[in-house]
Amino acid sequence: MNEFTASNGIPVQIYFDGHGPILQVKNTDGTYPAAIAAGDHIDALREFFRAEEDDRLGRWRWPENPDLYVHAYSRDEGVVVHERTTETYSYDRSAIEGLRSVDTASDFARAARAYFDAHPEPKPWHDAKCGDYWYLEPFDIVYSCVGNEGTKDGLWFTRANVYGVVENVPLTDPRITRGRKVWPEATS
Repeated sequence: MNEFTASNGIPVQIYFDGHGPILQVKNTDGTYPAAIAAGDHIDALREFFRAEEDDRLGRWRWPENPDLYVHAYSRDEGVVVHERTTETYSYDRSAIEGLRSVDTASDFARAARAYFDAHPEPKPWHDAKCGDYWYLEPFDIVYSCVGNEGTKDGLWFTRANVYGVVENVPLTDPRITRGRKVWPEATS
């Protein structure tokens, strides 16, 4: 496609000048160019608008093979779709948790594995609230959850001694392997 008219009536044209493609967008008075891009910039723009559309539609595109994307139904379930063939496979986290062999897995399974790796299962301490106290491993010490709820800095765990703060640890710190809330105790 070398010429396209957008739904708002603005024409877009791609032509080739011997060095590669050039994209032009007409001004509102019908003259060129309101915008211009050439060569690799056109591919970058295509990827940008595809990523914008993926975000709007709630899709995660597999970087290794951009023809495959994942649409998640929940944190633990989703479908992998081949965009060109519309072939689909459903996966859930528990079914592919043990899948690590790249040689024996289909591209669909590998895309699902990559999606779940990029979206790890949330841990209980990720939902800590200000004032909670958690025993965190491997630190083997009780941390208090403090911070600025509702701000961009968010919350973190901290431990202090009589001399002041010893360490601040983000709630999602990958060093935390296990956590147990010690106060206030959970009630059921």
